[in-house]
Amino acid sequence: MSHLAVRILIEDTIKAIDDSVLFAYARASDFNSLGIKEDKRVRLDPLRQTLDFGPDSYNLTKQYQIGMVFYKLDSMEGAEQDTALILDEMDSLSDSFINKLNIFSFTEDTTDQLSTQNTEITSIRKDPVIKVTTDCCTGFIVQFNFTVPDTFNYCALYDR
Repeated sequence: MSHLAVRILIEDTIKAIDDSVLFAYARASDFNSLGIKEDKRVRLDPLRQTLDFGPDSYNLTKQYQIGMVFYKLDSMEGAEQDTALILDEMDSLSDSFINKLNIFSFTEDTTDQLSTQNTEITSIRKDPVIKVTTDCCTGFIVQFNFTVPDTFNYCALYDR
C-alpha cells in the first residue's frame, strides 16, 4: 500500500466519523499557521516508513509509524473542568478513529482499488496534551504502527 493510499485511508476514516473535523497532513508548525480556526482538529504527521523483506521472501512489507494529534480549542483561562471535558471528547474521537481504522483492516474496497486486506495496527499509544499550540488546544497525541500488505508490481521489473 502506497504513501498516498495510507494518507487517504486515514483522512477518509476521520471524515467518516466526524466530517466537521479540520484534518491536515502537516508538520506541527504548518498546522499552527492554518488560517481556519475550526473547533475540532486532527493533524497527521508526515508518514515515516520501515520496510523489510519477509523471511525467505522477496515481498516487501511496509510499516508506517503514524503520529496524529486530536485537538480541540481550549480556553486560555484555568477552566480545568472545560479542559477535562475536551479530553473526554478527544479520547472518544481518537478511540472511534482507531476502531474504525481497525474495521477497515478487515475489509476490502474494490471501488477505489484500495485494498486494506491484511493491514495491522500495533503499539497504540495515547498521550494527553493540555493547552498547547499557538491556539491553546487540548487533546491527545496518538501514535501507532500500521503494517500494510505488499502491493508492488514485481512483474513490471522485467518489462524492460
